[in-house]
Amino acid sequence: MSLYRCPDITSYGKDLDQYDLSRLVKDLASIDGDFWIRLLYLYPTAITDELLETIAAEEKVCKYLDIPLQHTEQRILSLMKRGVAGNITKNL
Repeated sequence: MSLYRCPDITSYGKDLDQYDLSRLVKDLASIDGDFWIRLLYLYPTAITDELLETIAAEEKVCKYLDIPLQHTEQRILSLMKRGVAGNITKNL
């Protein structure tokens, strides 16, 4: 049985030199046509200032982010085996 797991799109391009999600969004937004780009499932600790600036600047990009924030209580995060501390998420 295979379980579907939502991908973290903020990890896009980490295996590529000098090509990341911000650059991908810019390239997609430059394509002619009437469409919108929605960014779904971005981990809050991996959202960069450059990505936020790209989102703000590009007309075709929806101005919201789908962020999987389930909890900020450290005990619960540890039980969920999350790799980030609750206080880091609270301070983003």
